[in-house]
Amino acid sequence: RVIRIVRVAQIIRVSRFFRELRMMIFSILNSTKSLLWVFLVLGLVFYIFGVSFVAATTTFLNTTEAYNDPQNQALKDHFGTLEVAMFSLYCSMSGGNDWAMYWEALAIMGGIYHWLFLIFITFCLFAVVNIVTGVFVESALQANQTDKDIIIHEEI
Repeated sequence: RVIRIVRVAQIIRVSRFFRELRMMIFSILNSTKSLLWVFLVLGLVFYIFGVSFVAATTTFLNTTEAYNDPQNQALKDHFGTLEVAMFSLYCSMSGGNDWAMYWEALAIMGGIYHWLFLIFITFCLFAVVNIVTGVFVESALQANQTDKDIIIHEEI
């Protein structure tokens, strides 16, 4: 009789563990569609801003003297090609590198490009990241409700 009580207590403890695990798995599975859309939106934002920065860089470095000037090396390193520019934008948004070094590289060109970079940072950090967080929290809440419905259905 005591052994049965111990077994029931272990099953309850294990089922609580599996309930949390099941809820986490449902949250991840329900979020995959949203995650793919986030990747698409961020990729599009990186592409649009990357194209504008690369175009400005190539226009600024249109002479041999400007291209070979050591003062412009950071600009070439971070915004010389579209691939590198998109990676630089990703690093600046995600915290991979400090975005101030990209600001300084773009400030060499003058004009509006370093301000455009601030608009990019502001848009990505405040708008996109907060919206993405809200979508994932909503998805987790829906997964929790689905898990509760499953538990109720199993008990009936």
